[in-house]
Amino acid sequence: MVFRRSNPAPSRLNVKISETKANLFSKLTFWWINDLMSLGYKRPLEKGDLFVLNDARTAKIVTDKFEVKWKKELLRFVSDTLAAISPLILRLILKFISDAYTANLNNGVQPSKYVGYVLIVTMFLMEMASIFLFSLYFYYVMETGFLSRTILITIIHRKALVLSEKARSLFTNGKITNLMSTDTTRIDFVCGYFHMIWAAPIQICIILSLLIFNIGSSALAGFALLVILCPMQGKVMSLLARTRAKAADITDERVKLTQEILLGIRMIKYYAWEDSFADALNKLRNKEISLVRFLLTIRATITGVSM
Repeated sequence: MVFRRSNPAPSRLNVKISETKANLFSKLTFWWINDLMSLGYKRPLEKGDLFVLNDARTAKIVTDKFEVKWKKELLRFVSDTLAAISPLILRLILKFISDAYTANLNNGVQPSKYVGYVLIVTMFLMEMASIFLFSLYFYYVMETGFLSRTILITIIHRKALVLSEKARSLFTNGKITNLMSTDTTRIDFVCGYFHMIWAAPIQICIILSLLIFNIGSSALAGFALLVILCPMQGKVMSLLARTRAKAADITDERVKLTQEILLGIRMIKYYAWEDSFADALNKLRNKEISLVRFLLTIRATITGVSM
């Protein structure tokens, strides 16, 4: 009966996000979101239950005052460094245990137990610091992506309102809608992994050095396999890019046709053209779904192989 739910909680409206007043511990552990999680456990969340964004994150202020900042990459660097050093501490712990076991068998001098305590506590603190720092890093870069997407949507909307007739012929409503929805979402997503451009080479160098130091030249076999697979990954990514471009074109056509149907709905109903337009729209939608399904299959395959 520990998990028995109480009576449904009352609705709440216009609750300011508590992150701004959270202390350091609350931010590290995301404790400030517990009230919302608890409310969601008691009953389904409603629109009014969600936090109200602070003024610093509203679209207008962000669009007017946004400055690109990438200073949070230091968190990623420290996190990766601690994660890479942890195996060295683990090696020292195993060596300490081995020395203690050998000394016990041979009635030799036992190593100081405080050394073992220090190594264990050090490894624990390093792992916890790595987890906390990486979580904060990922939160900050995803926040950057969200703010970037907000800015781009606002700027695209403003630009669409002042397009000339010539530009309007090149950028249809469907293309503009696709830019505001699909393309901005991709930029939002890539912000979470942008720092892999510099973090991945550092990780590879550190890990490869540690492997060579511990197991010798045998570690180069895995690195050679990684190098061999790079051209194959390049071809797969090229295939994904071409397929994504085709899907974007079909999405533009579908959105354009949908808007034409909505604008001419009276004429379509008058001449009973519903089935014809529905068939045309369904064909475009089916093509789009097949391409999206193909993209997701390839991505899932790549993720499964890489894991």
